Amino acid sequence: MVDDDSHNLEVVLDCFTNDPVQVLYAPNGKLGYELSVKEQPDLIIMDWAMPILNGIDCTLKLKANEHTRDIPVIIATGVMTETENLMKALESDALDYIRKPINKGELRARVKSALQTASHIHEIKTKNEEIQRLLDKEKALLNEQLDFKERELSKQAILRKEHFNLLQTIRDDLNWLADKFHMKKSRTYVELRDKISKTLEMDEDHSFLIHFEKVHTSFFHGLKKYSTDLTPNEVKLCAYIKLGMKNKEMADLMSIELGTVKSNLNRLKKKIGLAPEQSLRKLLLAI
Repeated sequence: MVDDDSHNLEVVLDCFTNDPVQVLYAPNGKLGYELSVKEQPDLIIMDWAMPILNGIDCTLKLKANEHTRDIPVIIATGVMTETENLMKALESDALDYIRKPINKGELRARVKSALQTASHIHEIKTKNEEIQRLLDKEKALLNEQLDFKERELSKQAILRKEHFNLLQTIRDDLNWLADKFHMKKSRTYVELRDKISKTLEMDEDHSFLIHFEKVHTSFFHGLKKYSTDLTPNEVKLCAYIKLGMKNKEMADLMSIELGTVKSNLNRLKKKIGLAPEQSLRKLLLAI
C-alpha cells in the first residue's frame, strides 16, 4: 500500500484482517518504489496524488525496472476520477483503477482479479521461457543431428500457433477493457487494436512453406507429379505429414477437429489418386 493518507492503510488492513496476507506500507511514491524493489510484493495499491513522487510516475518507474515490471498495480484516487484520468492510469501500465473512498467489497474483488491476472501472465511468461530454453537446446544440437531442421520447422509451426492464440486472447481482453471503461474512441486503444489485427492477418503460412521448401527442396515438385490442383490447406497438410506430425498435432495447428483432419486426408488421397488401401503418409514421406 503506497499512500500518504494512513487512513486508507487502515481500510486495507481492516479489509484483509482474516486473510493470510502481509501488508507493507509506504507514505510516498519514492519510498514505495524502494520498498517494492526490495520486497517484491505480489500486488501494489498505489495512491495517485502523493508528495515527492506521485503514483503515476512511480508506476512508470516500476514498469521500467525489469525486477518490478511484472508486479500488478492498482491505482487508487479520490481526486483523479474522470475518464481521461482512468485512461492515463491504464496507459502507465497500471492493471486496474479504483476510486476513493475505497469500498471494501470492491477492493477485495479487484485485488482478487488483479492477482489472478498476474498469475496468468506469470504462467505465460514461464511457458515462453521454457519454450525458449527448449529452442536454445535444439539449436545447440544443430551440427550433430541431421533431422534438426525438421524438428525446428515443427516447433516454429507450434510456436506460431501459440503466438496466434495469445494475440487473440490479448485482443479479446483489450476489447473487454475498452468496453468496460468506455475507451473505444481512445487513440491508444485504436492503435493497439490495429497493431494486433494487422499481426493476426499476416500470412504466416506462406512463410512456413518457404522455410519448409528450403529443407525439403524437391518435395513440392514431387508432389505436383501426383496432383497440380491442391489447395493451400492441402499443401500445408502434406508438409505437416512430411514432418512426421500425427493427426492430433495437425488438428491443433490448423484449429480443426480431429475428424475433420481424417476427412481431409481421405479427400486428399482421392485427389492424389491413391486407392483406399494405400498409405498417404507412406507416399509423402517417400517424396
